[in-house]
This record gives sequence, C-alpha cells and structure tokens, in this order.
Amino acid sequence: VEVDVYLSLYQHIVVIHDTSTLRTGGANLRVEDTDADRLRELDVGSFKGKRYAGERIPFLSEVVNSIPPGGKLYIEIKCGKEILPQLRQVLVDSGKMAQVTLIGFDLDTLGEAKRSIHVPTYWLKGILRDKETGRPIPHDLNLIQTVKERGLDGLDVDGAGITPDFIHAVKAAGLKLYVWTVDD
Repeated sequence: VEVDVYLSLYQHIVVIHDTSTLRTGGANLRVEDTDADRLRELDVGSFKGKRYAGERIPFLSEVVNSIPPGGKLYIEIKCGKEILPQLRQVLVDSGKMAQVTLIGFDLDTLGEAKRSIHVPTYWLKGILRDKETGRPIPHDLNLIQTVKERGLDGLDVDGAGITPDFIHAVKAAGLKLYVWTVDD
C-alpha cells in the first residue's frame, strides 16, 4: 500500500494526497495551516460515493499500526524536511520500521530521511514529454548517479520512461527500481 503524507499545523502527520482539502473534503483548508483536529472533522469520502461517506483523514500512526504481518507500506513524503522528526517518531513507536519504505520527489528531504530514519528510501521521478509528439522521453541515466550521491536505495519512476538500458543500468549500479502507473 502507498500513502501520501503532510504535516499539519501543530505537527501531526496526516494521510492525504492534496495540499488542501478542497477536492475531497469540500472545504478549502491548506493542510499545513490547519490543525489536525479540524482536518479530521471533514467528510473526505462522500466525494467518491455514498458508500464512502463519513470517512475521515487518518493520522499516519493509525495507518502504520494497521500494517499486517508481512505487509509493506510505502509512504510518500509530500512536504519538506520539517516532517522528518515526527515521521521518525511515528515509525519508531510503531515497531514496524522494517515494513516501511519512504518515497518522494524532493531530494534534500529524501537524503535527510535516509540519514535520520534508516529505512529504504527511493526517489520518485516523473517523465518529460516531447513537446512536438507528446511522447515520453526515456529516463536519463544520470538519475542513477544522483541517487548514489544522495545515499538513496533506488528509484521509483514513471513507467512511461522506462527502457531496457535504463533497467540494466540501475541494476548494474546496485540500486533497486520501482515503477508506477503501469497500465499496459
């Protein structure tokens, strides 16, 4: 399972994809500027359908505590380094650090996370598209060096930019490779 996390006002880690609650909760509250108790008052399920009505924004600690034996949780850090002390504490308190992997787009945050939290950590990387054709541009092999320099464990990349050469180069560098949104 993969979840996205932000740090709310007063330092609670909440599980939500967007920077605000407008799309899912109907009220335009910026997560980082809002107390977690206020965020959790919102119904963030009804937008998806009647059967989800009444769903609340969970704390990360609740989600981590629900990881079953043998399960794995990928936590995408959607904010910056400010989340790391609380994230480390949630994971230590849970006793489930071995079942967690961190992912994110911000290299500085990920590098610090790897040094301070000591769980597998992967750099998320999207793709660029050719301006004329709209086709995905293959992932650049220089991503591998960047990941190694930051001490990360590997890459988690958009599948549209994957090539056999990229896969072989990542593996040859001793890194792990994850791919997202593989629809065909």
